[in-house]
Amino acid sequence: MELTGYDIWVPKEIVQLIINQLCWQSTQVFGCTNRFLYDMCTKDPVWMRLYQLHWYNCNILRLNRSWYTCFKDRYYVESTYLQPHMEDIEKDIKERAESCTATSSKGHTFSKYLNNKYVIYGEKLRTILDTALPEDRPMIVLISGEQYASAVADTDNYIAYFNWGYILNHYAKYLSNESCEEVFFASFEKYEIAYNSKDNIVSEETLSRWGEAIHDFAKTKKSKKEIEKWLNLSYEKFEASVNIKPNYLAYDSWGLSLYTNAKLKVSQPEQLDMYFSMTYEKYENAHILQPDDGYILCHWANTLQHHGALAADDAYEDIFRECFEKFEITALCLGEDAFMYRCWGDALHEYAKRIIDVAEVIPDNVSLKKLAFQHLIRAGLKYQYATELKSDYTNAINNWALCLSTHAKLLSHLSDKYFQKSYKKFEEALQYTEDEEGYITCNWAMTLISQASKKYENNDLKGYKSLLKSAREKLETRIEKGDTWSLFCMARWCSSANKENECRLWLEKFQEKDKYLHKATKEQLSYFTTFEEKSWFKEVMQKAIIEGEDIL
Repeated sequence: MELTGYDIWVPKEIVQLIINQLCWQSTQVFGCTNRFLYDMCTKDPVWMRLYQLHWYNCNILRLNRSWYTCFKDRYYVESTYLQPHMEDIEKDIKERAESCTATSSKGHTFSKYLNNKYVIYGEKLRTILDTALPEDRPMIVLISGEQYASAVADTDNYIAYFNWGYILNHYAKYLSNESCEEVFFASFEKYEIAYNSKDNIVSEETLSRWGEAIHDFAKTKKSKKEIEKWLNLSYEKFEASVNIKPNYLAYDSWGLSLYTNAKLKVSQPEQLDMYFSMTYEKYENAHILQPDDGYILCHWANTLQHHGALAADDAYEDIFRECFEKFEITALCLGEDAFMYRCWGDALHEYAKRIIDVAEVIPDNVSLKKLAFQHLIRAGLKYQYATELKSDYTNAINNWALCLSTHAKLLSHLSDKYFQKSYKKFEEALQYTEDEEGYITCNWAMTLISQASKKYENNDLKGYKSLLKSAREKLETRIEKGDTWSLFCMARWCSSANKENECRLWLEKFQEKDKYLHKATKEQLSYFTTFEEKSWFKEVMQKAIIEGEDIL
């Protein structure tokens, strides 16, 4: 009898027994015969069995998906990311086995734990997480988790727990603030088990990484009290780490954690300077212990940049001078490093903006504008170096576009030329990213608005309207996707277009969702000059300040 539709000449139980004898390839082929067999072959229990047969040597963990989807996604991820590295993995297993044999007679346990093949697989998966597509990362974390679970199945393998905690923390940083908490807590748990292991001979590093994970978790919080609570807990881990053994990793991470706290003190100048000083002290300790580590110096320079941006007018120059000195030394340590050059460009751009702000209140400001221009040129060169080293470095390209926009605002007679250069950079950045958070598109839209304002000042109403139209179209695409930041940008668009009621509506929508207005920068608020004296605008801003007292 021909098998069509749901007609079949054998009992369903017999069909199930046949399916249970098939491998996964034959199951797929068998399911293509007709609709009845397709339904039988795609049932979850069938693919649970096939999954467990195919990956029989691992402790089975599972994502919140069907077993069929889990099987398909895992097979794809392993083929794409792990299979190309199998030769290196096998070589690593062999080399570590030889090392373990050489040290076992001396009673060393570290090599034994490090040699475990599941640990080696997990380590390789950890290294490829950053290069993986966002949709593939959950499966990579799941597979690495299985490897580490297998590594600790028969023994208290603290290296596996340590690495497991590390990859969970790393993965949590890719998740939204709403969905990352469970993963962070799982990371804390793994670090705690590793630290309490009787054989752990790297307790100080475990505590340091644990403190880093707590710091990363603190940055996901909105409430200042919650942030400080978790930051203080991270300090405890770093302090315990250096008490066991002074180490640069803990001091550097401690400095970064204090830097996060310093940024909470913007409205408290004395506290601000105190926390920045404490941050520099930790970086200095780290640098003394590891003078050749350029990233410590880079972190130090980045912190100085932020401090300089917030410092008083009589203090920022010295802070930026020290910042640039640190970058010079960093370059000697790191050589050609895209991240360093991007950060250096950011610092030069930020310094130029501070100079421009000062120049606005000084009558004879030609020399200051010339100085700002020189630093913008230098910033552009740093961004160029960064993108030459890493062509798809979207952060560097985006920040370069913003730097060109600042250039355009500074040079009235060449503003159109620099605005066009800026748009080309935004366009280039979008070639390498989906712009999931919408910041590049919103920055492009705000730059269009800035050029529109220039056109309006020069009585070019046609150019003014055309640019505003282009800016709105870009913002509307982000609003349709549910981007919160685009609401604020749309409010600024409405102010530039002199649409008062719309501006108020978008501002209120944004404040309702994000509570950001209380910390909006002077540059961001400059778009609201049309309505800043209006009573409703003052009320919105006052309400934002009150609501934002305990919000980061």
